[in-house]
Amino acid sequence: NFKFDLKNNTITTEAWVTPLTDGESGGSRGIVVQFDTKAGRSPYLYTGIHPRFHNWRAEVTFKGVMALARTRAVHGKRIHVTAVKNEKFLLLFLDGQLAAKRDITNAYFPVTNQLLIGVKQIGLIDEIRITNKARYSENFTPPERFDKDDATIALSHYDKGKGKIPKDSSGNGHHATIYNAKCVRITPYGSLKD
Repeated sequence: NFKFDLKNNTITTEAWVTPLTDGESGGSRGIVVQFDTKAGRSPYLYTGIHPRFHNWRAEVTFKGVMALARTRAVHGKRIHVTAVKNEKFLLLFLDGQLAAKRDITNAYFPVTNQLLIGVKQIGLIDEIRITNKARYSENFTPPERFDKDDATIALSHYDKGKGKIPKDSSGNGHHATIYNAKCVRITPYGSLKD
């Protein structure tokens, strides 16, 4: 469970992701981080790869507000993906560069109770940080490894290489459980080791 009031709070989600090709569509797809109310059936705010165009996106599903980047997901290329919801805008950053921006003044945000990571995600995720503030408003240099601060509400490094319960390093006890995925070792540059 991960209860969060999206309406009355700003939030930043960021992750290091390495997309891999989806054999069905010939491109990459999937959701990196998703807030919803019913265990994957009612998403309200998420970041990921558009299933048709294979471009990176951040989306508020109510009224279809989507920040769709021109940048396509590239097979095997590690990338820092960040979505920021502030009081007025939904911002999408790729490798620290602003890639898309949408007005969300009239969007609807409920209190969500689920946080899902890697929904239909075809690829690797090796860092996740969720922050209850608008951490970025302009271009920035992405940190290789995320640290916690007073605004961090969930933090996972995925660097233990084993187990089914990725530990939350924020100190808030938001430990996760792995389903239909596995731990693999990667190089510092994101490619699979033999």
